[in-house]
Amino acid sequence: MQSKKFDVIKFISCGTYSTVYEIAYLQRNKEMTATVTTKLALKRIYLQNESAVRCALREHRILVRLALAKEQSPFLGTLLQSLRIHGGPAFVLRKGSGFDLQDLISNVGFLGETDARFYSSEIVCGLEFLHAIHIVHMDVKPTNMLIADSGHLFITDFDRSYDMVREARPPKKEDFTGAPFYMAPEIKNQVEITTRADVWSLGILVACIMYGHVTVHNWLCTGLLFEDCLTNASTPLRNFFKACLRRNHNMRVDIGGVKRLEFYKDVKWEEVVACTMKPPYHPSKLAVFTPRMKYKFNPYDSRLLAAAYETSMPLIVQSLRCIRGRHGVRWVKEVPQSPKIRRRAGLTAERIDELFAKFDFIHPLFQSSRGVDEKRTVNDDVDMLETRLPSLERNKRCRGKFSPIASMKGMESPTMTERPLHLSAATSSWRTCKFCSNLLILCLSILSIFECFYSLHHAFIR
Repeated sequence: MQSKKFDVIKFISCGTYSTVYEIAYLQRNKEMTATVTTKLALKRIYLQNESAVRCALREHRILVRLALAKEQSPFLGTLLQSLRIHGGPAFVLRKGSGFDLQDLISNVGFLGETDARFYSSEIVCGLEFLHAIHIVHMDVKPTNMLIADSGHLFITDFDRSYDMVREARPPKKEDFTGAPFYMAPEIKNQVEITTRADVWSLGILVACIMYGHVTVHNWLCTGLLFEDCLTNASTPLRNFFKACLRRNHNMRVDIGGVKRLEFYKDVKWEEVVACTMKPPYHPSKLAVFTPRMKYKFNPYDSRLLAAAYETSMPLIVQSLRCIRGRHGVRWVKEVPQSPKIRRRAGLTAERIDELFAKFDFIHPLFQSSRGVDEKRTVNDDVDMLETRLPSLERNKRCRGKFSPIASMKGMESPTMTERPLHLSAATSSWRTCKFCSNLLILCLSILSIFECFYSLHHAFIR
C-alpha cells in the first residue's frame, strides 16, 4: 500500500502538532468491474519542536506493538501504515464515524447510569487489553473515545502513552503527561506511573459524561466526589467513584478490580468483548452540527485538502486562515516554521532522518511489506482485517465515475471543484495552480505597464 494510492476526501480535525484527514484507499476487484474503497484516517505530524518528535516516536512504538500483538482488541485504534511525507511522520489509521464521546454528549445530553455503564464497559475492555501488555494510555478523556460506524467505542491517540516494558529506567519529567483535568494526582505530582493512573481518568470521564465538565470541576474543588453525597446517584455508582478516585494510587483499584465492582455486576463481559451488545445510540442518528463544533469552514475545501500533502501545517484557529492576493487568489496560511527551536534541540535534518530511519511500517494483515502478492490481493487482506476491525467499510463505485464517500447528512458534499485530491497529485496540482496564478499576475502587471506607457504617449502627443 503506497501513499500514491490514497485519495484525500475530507478534513477531520487538527491538534497542536497534527492534522487528521479522511482518506480512501482504492483497489480494483478481481473482475476489474468496480473499485473497492476502504475509508481510513491519515494523521500527519509536523515536527515543529522536540515535543512533536517525542510524541510521534512514542505513538509509533505503541501502535506498532498493538498491530503486531497476537490478539487484537476492537476497542483500540489500529495502525495500518506509517510513512513519511516530506520527511515528516504520518499514520494511516482505522477511522471512526466522525464522532467521539464528547460529540455524543453534545447531541443527546448527559448520560444516565445505564448508557454510561455501556460506554465505560467498552473503555474498560480497551484499557484492560493495554494494561495486560503493560501500556498506560495516560490520556483517557471523552475526545479520545471515538465512535465507530457500528456505534461502539474505540480508544485512540497514543502519543502520550507510556510503555512500561520498554522504559526500564525511572520515568522522566516529560513522561508525566496528559490532560490536566483528567490527570491522576500521582501523575500531576510526578510520583510514579502505573496502570492505576488510567483508572482515575476513567472515573473522571464517567463523571463528566453523566454530570458535565463544570459540575465535576466544582465537585473536585470541594471534595464532593469523594464523599457519599452525590445526588440522584445509586449506591453502586457512588462506590464506583470511591474506588476509582482514591488519591493514594496504591489504594486505588486496578482495571480488573473495576470490572468486579457492583456497578458492573450485570455486565456480561463476553458479550462486551464480542461487540454483540446494541449501542444506545447510532452515529447515523447524531446531528452533524453540534454545539461543540470547533471548525467553521467547509471540510471539503480543495485548498485544505491540498494542504494534506504540503510541507507545512495549515493554520486553523476555529476557521481556516487564508491569505488573499492582490487579484483575489486565496492561499492557505501555514503555521510558521521554527528552525531555530529545532536547531537548539539538535534536530537537524540528519538527526531527524536518523530518528525516523525505521519508521515505515505496514500492518501484516493489510498488506505484506513486499507489496501486493499476486496470489493474495489487497481485497483478501481487507476482508481478513474487517473480521477483526468491524469499523472498516468498503463502498463500491462504478468504473470511471467518482462519487463522494458517505458524506454525512447536512454536510456540504464535494463539488466538481472540491473533489477528493490524490495524495501523489496534490503537490503537483497545487504548484501548477500556484504557477498559473503567478503567471496571470505577471501578465496583468505587464498589461498595466503598457497601459501606463500608452497614456503617457497619448498625453505627450496632445
